[in-house]
Amino acid sequence: EQFFPSDKIMVTGNPVRKNISSSMYTRDAALMQFGLLPERKTVLIVGGSLGANSINDAIMHHLEAFTNQNIQLIWQTGKSNATKYTNAAKSYSNVYVNTFLDDMSAAYTAADLVVSRAGAMSVAEIALTAKPCVFVPYPFAAEDHQTFNAKKLVDEGAAFMVKDSMVQEELGPLVIDAIHQAGVLETMHHKIQAFAVSNADSIIAEQIISLVIHSKN
Repeated sequence: EQFFPSDKIMVTGNPVRKNISSSMYTRDAALMQFGLLPERKTVLIVGGSLGANSINDAIMHHLEAFTNQNIQLIWQTGKSNATKYTNAAKSYSNVYVNTFLDDMSAAYTAADLVVSRAGAMSVAEIALTAKPCVFVPYPFAAEDHQTFNAKKLVDEGAAFMVKDSMVQEELGPLVIDAIHQAGVLETMHHKIQAFAVSNADSIIAEQIISLVIHSKN
């Protein structure tokens, strides 16, 4: 409203691919795609296609701790420093690691908890999949908008947040603590659904069609 007339603003949500919003996988089948076990708690780590070095470094330094806690990982490292992270995970059978995940539908379905940046599309996908999440906002995003994105959900009890500057100290322990708190994760699962918009594509398309029709009249 600071930049546009309030009567011309419409909140539509972000369109999300149907294979993510309507996954056909069961959890067990999804875990099989990554060679992981159904009886273990699973954390999905995504930092975008280029990767998030701060998140990746924190994960790398806690691989032993995750193993000791019987936690398995689906870890998308992105391209930056990928070899370092892949090599670090080689000796861990509980870690699936790759620079890119081709099947995000399976990855989200398999996950009990997600670790992610807090860009608009990431938030939209995670809300639609109703996954408990630890957001690590990218601190150099324009006007720190990722922090504002994450904080909105955190304030409603729908997600956790760790500042990028504290990720090395806080992320690993928080993940280990949270993944074993079934009641907390179940509460977050329900609360984050309030932020999901499943028909954003239809809302946007209908509004465009309406504007075109009115402009011709």
